[in-house]
Amino acid sequence: DPVEATSLWDSGQVQWLSGSMDFETLRDRSGISFNAMFATHYYFIRSGDTPWKNRNLRRALSLALPWEQIRSDYFLPAKTLIFPIPEYPELEGVTETKLEEARQLLAKEGHPKGVGLPAIKILITPSADASKIAEFMKMAWQGELGIPVEVEEVPFNRYYPSLKRDDYTVGYTSWIGDFADPFTFLQMWQADSNLNDA
Repeated sequence: DPVEATSLWDSGQVQWLSGSMDFETLRDRSGISFNAMFATHYYFIRSGDTPWKNRNLRRALSLALPWEQIRSDYFLPAKTLIFPIPEYPELEGVTETKLEEARQLLAKEGHPKGVGLPAIKILITPSADASKIAEFMKMAWQGELGIPVEVEEVPFNRYYPSLKRDDYTVGYTSWIGDFADPFTFLQMWQADSNLNDA
C-alpha cells in the first residue's frame, strides 16, 4: 500500500523501497532515486468489433483526450508506446488535444456529436490513478464528443482475466520489454498474438 510504505519510510522503519509511494505525504525525500524502466503503462481500445474497428473513430477518441492533464502526475510521462531505444528513430507520439479534429472525424464517419455510437465502457482497477484517468476520458468523450461513457471498477484479483471478456471498450495494462527492440512492444499488436487484448 503506497500510504503505508511512505509512512514506514518516513519513520525510518524501512531503509529501502521499490514501487509505489504516496508523494503527497512523503516527508523524507533524501533517498529518492528515479530510474526509467523498460516498460510502459497504457490504455487500449478494443478494435475487433464495430464501430471501434474504424480507425478514424479510434483516432477521434485519442485526439479528444487532455494529454497534458493525463500525464501531469507522472515523473517520467510517456508520449509513445515504445520506450526510446538508442539507434532507433525517435517518434513524436501523441502530444496534444485536438478537439475540433476529433469532432470532424466523428462527423465524417456519420456520428456527429457522438450520435449513434454505443456507450464506451472503461474497465479500471480500484486505484486513484486509474479513477482519475478514467474521469478524464469520460469528460472528454462524453462531455466534449457526446458519446456515453460508463466506468466499471474491477477488483485487482479479477482485473486481468476480465480483459479477456468481450463486454468492454477500453482497458489498461502495463508491459515490460524483454529485449531492446521495438518488437518487444509491437508484438502485442499483431492480430494473432495472444498478448493482443485490443
